[in-house]
Amino acid sequence: MAQSAARNLSAPIAPAVANLGRRVSVSRIPTEEALRQFADELNDPVGDRIAAALILVSRRRGNKAGVVLSHLAELVAKDVSDRREVEAARAEHRTTVRWIVIILAFFASLAVWQRAYVAPYSTPIGQVVLAVVAAFYGLAVWWLHRLGNAAPGQRFLSQEGRK
Repeated sequence: MAQSAARNLSAPIAPAVANLGRRVSVSRIPTEEALRQFADELNDPVGDRIAAALILVSRRRGNKAGVVLSHLAELVAKDVSDRREVEAARAEHRTTVRWIVIILAFFASLAVWQRAYVAPYSTPIGQVVLAVVAAFYGLAVWWLHRLGNAAPGQRFLSQEGRK
């Protein structure tokens, strides 16, 4: 069943679903272990959520599987939507960082070619002011970079958690 479902899935997860089907039907690996390997292949918190729900359904062997999977589908759809929104916001931050770096490069080149522009910074006090301004710009660019490249979510069914 999982192998036939893999044909209708998007390319990124189709191989993992096909492997799950092979593990359960051909290799006769226990369902829970096959689902844990499936989560490891996906290597994503959403994959862990799917595998955990399917593990619980397989343990109970009840008639509530449809309800659980329906709720799971809603949660995954919401999570994907939220991720798209977050990624769009991160893209804005990355664009802002690019523009700031371009503007800073322009002013740095201006400082090299137009000595009168940087003449006030040739004094010791000017050097201190220049260092403080450069530190603030560096800190701002680093902060914007962090906003645009947040760490991915943590998995809870990873191999390390089972050892």
